[in-house]
Amino acid sequence: HSMGLGKTLTVIAFLHTALTRAKNAKGKDYVQFHTGREPHAVRPSTALILVPKAVHTQWQSEFDRWLGADSGVAVTALSPGSGQVLPQLRRWRQDGGALIVTHNHFLQLLSPPRACKHAVSFTEAKAVA
Repeated sequence: HSMGLGKTLTVIAFLHTALTRAKNAKGKDYVQFHTGREPHAVRPSTALILVPKAVHTQWQSEFDRWLGADSGVAVTALSPGSGQVLPQLRRWRQDGGALIVTHNHFLQLLSPPRACKHAVSFTEAKAVA
């Protein structure tokens, strides 16, 4: 796990390929077939990237650096405390792309609402899905 070996670039290249290029023999996105069955409603492909807090903003910068703005992959870095968590989650699910979230923020989102002011209730999470 040494620095400078290209781990982040490898993940970015894989996600770009999986989200924009990988198709099966019928021309359908591989990402859409995670259950082995064709989905009823085809949604844009999504990827969730869980990262340590120390490198959260760096991941957004690396996506911008290696893919650029016209890559076909929308990248959103979810920021705790922004007040826009649920709208960002909905937009990510609707538009597709990659969502970068810290480990702790992800766990907070899954916590019961009483434990965390940013928690997403089961009903809200179901609405995003």
